[in-house]
Amino acid sequence: MVFSIKEQPSGFSALHIFLLEETSNWPVVLTDKTAAFVVFTPMDSNVEAEIDEDSISVKTTERRKDLFEIDIRMQFITRSQCLEAHLDKYKNRPCVVVGCLNNRFQKIYGSDLQPLYLSIEIDDMEKPEDKGATKLKIVGETRHRPVYYMVYESEGEIPDPEPEPEPEPGLAPVITSFPGFTINSGVAMSFQIVATNAPTSFVVSAGQLPSGLSINEQSGFITGIYNGSTQEIDFTITVSNIHGLTSQNIVVSAIGAVTPQYPPFITSASHPITVSGIPFEYQIYATENPTSFGAIDLPAGFSVNTVTGLITGTPDSNEISFTVSATNAAGTTEKLVTSAELDGLPPATTTDFTASQITSNSFFISWTQPFSDVPRDSIEIYQNGSLIKTLSGSTTGALIQMMVPGSTSSFYMRTKDVQGLWSENSNVIEVTQLS
Repeated sequence: MVFSIKEQPSGFSALHIFLLEETSNWPVVLTDKTAAFVVFTPMDSNVEAEIDEDSISVKTTERRKDLFEIDIRMQFITRSQCLEAHLDKYKNRPCVVVGCLNNRFQKIYGSDLQPLYLSIEIDDMEKPEDKGATKLKIVGETRHRPVYYMVYESEGEIPDPEPEPEPEPGLAPVITSFPGFTINSGVAMSFQIVATNAPTSFVVSAGQLPSGLSINEQSGFITGIYNGSTQEIDFTITVSNIHGLTSQNIVVSAIGAVTPQYPPFITSASHPITVSGIPFEYQIYATENPTSFGAIDLPAGFSVNTVTGLITGTPDSNEISFTVSATNAAGTTEKLVTSAELDGLPPATTTDFTASQITSNSFFISWTQPFSDVPRDSIEIYQNGSLIKTLSGSTTGALIQMMVPGSTSSFYMRTKDVQGLWSENSNVIEVTQLS
């Protein structure tokens, strides 16, 4: 055997985080080769942010032969309310990460069956000279190492599709997409028929699409969820424009539902926070495609949705416990869930209480919630030492319409958590309304 070595720069140039619902067409067995079938469709509301390159940590630890622990951490240089609000959409929801390495390879961390979960820590620090940070942690366990996805010409980017070439005059379409694709039973998929020379119509002219799939006759996108057995299905696509038409036979490799090799692995939290009298929700998350969920020893008035795995109820104590379960064809897994112990500490003090958009009769106040595991119950706003407004604990801004044009007043806020404990008063701001 002969080995050659070519030095490659280490590290990551970009990290792409996708909610599981932003992905589709996962193969039954995820490998370096089958990963190319995965389709990523990010939400339109993406926010770009710069990461402190020295803060990136991507670790894959093999705990045993069939279990890998993924731990991805990073810290944002960018600080904005828009960024933090956007990250909230991803918090504690199943996701996968595509890491773009400096050597122009890409790896997929997590999968549809073993997703990762993201948590956020916002550190606003205490002094003006301190550097605050928005810290991200993405963790999970998978039964395979991260797989390679694709290699692109551009570094660190999942490129946009190339623009359609200008049609040549008088020519019928020419189909350029691959004449076949693979679908998995029960998994959402998307495949586009692509053709040159400005096609205006895509129709199935012979045979039938696999059950559960449909085609957009204007764009050529075939989408849907197949529910059937393992088989080979073929049909004919005809693409046309004003100059003519062309047809192509498409062969689909349909893979039926596969009996899972392992029982579910429950990944949801073991110690959620519960507060007496406060409505409580707990979502059971599990790998290996569970077909049903359950719970025993639930407190009085609690219920579980055996299809979705959502548990709801209002506890009459700060301490509850119950056992959840997830089931598939390979078996059932149970997990004991007990309330997290409340820390007995008051909420952290808000240090970035600010005013903006000041006019002659109103202005806007805003702040960032310091990170805490204990939910906040309410927020109080004070003007010149007197309470003027009470807000819900999740609020991060409010409109004030009480001052006289040209007058000056001082304002501060404080926060109460679900333990009934109050924070210290925030920083005081002086606001002078316009005349």
